[in-house]
Amino acid sequence: MDRRLRRNQWKSTESCGWLSVPAMGSNSASGRVVLLVLANGHSVHVPGVGETRAEALMTWREGHIQAAIRQANMPTALPAPQYKAIEGQFAAEERTLKDKRAQVEQSRQNSRIDLVRRQTEAERQLNDRHSAAVQAGEKALQRANQRLAALRAEHRTAVQEGQRLAREPIAYRKISCGRFLRTVLIGR
Repeated sequence: MDRRLRRNQWKSTESCGWLSVPAMGSNSASGRVVLLVLANGHSVHVPGVGETRAEALMTWREGHIQAAIRQANMPTALPAPQYKAIEGQFAAEERTLKDKRAQVEQSRQNSRIDLVRRQTEAERQLNDRHSAAVQAGEKALQRANQRLAALRAEHRTAVQEGQRLAREPIAYRKISCGRFLRTVLIGR
């Protein structure tokens, strides 16, 4: 199709259009054929393009033409006052964001200081409890050692008494029944 269009001196998209004419053959369902009309006035039949497709192509073409016109009318540079206004807006936004960041940093620093203070207090309390537990353990150990020393002294005395009694022959001792009971029951 491109070759056929170039051969017929079709140069710009503005110079074309579609024309619906009665069909000569029996291939068309509606009895009509759509022709592409070129700038030089020649008509070209494009196989596979009917009225619906021609309408869609023209809508597509018009959309692209309008987009090109809009783009051509867009400014490529801003006037100085507008440029300064936009720069001012960005500078204000940057200051706002820097202030927010400083607030967040300050809040984070305050939180960190508070956490360190609470951790230090907790460590001090743990150290105090540990010291109290160590002192209580030392006192309990000292009492247990004193009790052990007393029991050892009592044991030593009992052993010595037992050895002394073992050295005295029982047969030579004159013991009455009352003295025996007193010795057994009271220990004298």
